[in-house]
Amino acid sequence: MEIAKALILTGRTPDDRPWPSVRFGPKQLVPVAGRPILFHNLEALRRAGMLEATIALEPESAEPIVEAVGDGSAWNLAVRYVTWQPSTGLGGALAAARTFLADEPVLVGPGD
Repeated sequence: MEIAKALILTGRTPDDRPWPSVRFGPKQLVPVAGRPILFHNLEALRRAGMLEATIALEPESAEPIVEAVGDGSAWNLAVRYVTWQPSTGLGGALAAARTFLADEPVLVGPGD
């Protein structure tokens, strides 16, 4: 089975602990080795052969992530966005992305 799509979950869940170094903004944009964590994830997905990704965004942190990632062309990926409430869990994210996912296999992972 070949997986060509990824669903990346962003946002804070009720059980998340705050990162002391992150005072504001999404933790997926915290730099590690000079680049946001999310960028490292997108690069790894492309190296693994992924062609498309959907980023599930928490409405409160959507704008800076969309501005930073754009259409995904920097990683040679087609990136889409859906909004979801992290409190709905994985099921809520899958439901929000159901049009993108269709009946194809998908890799699901956190953006941080």
